[in-house]
Amino acid sequence: MWLPTKLYERLPLIWLIIGLLFFAAAFYMSFAYEWSIWYFGAGVSCCVWAGILFLVRSRREQAPQSGQEPAETAD
Repeated sequence: MWLPTKLYERLPLIWLIIGLLFFAAAFYMSFAYEWSIWYFGAGVSCCVWAGILFLVRSRREQAPQSGQEPAETAD
């Protein structure tokens, strides 16, 4: 499945926002509520996944491309 470029480029930010929303829900319900621990865990996992995506993409952008590029000719 191919994603549109705008969505693909913003996926780390989307995962981070989802994680922060899970954090907010966990703190809003307070930790006395049974499910708030699961919300907190989901928030941590979403934020970690966003960080992994960001790091992988930043390393891929810095790595040299192995594709065939046309050689420059001196005139």
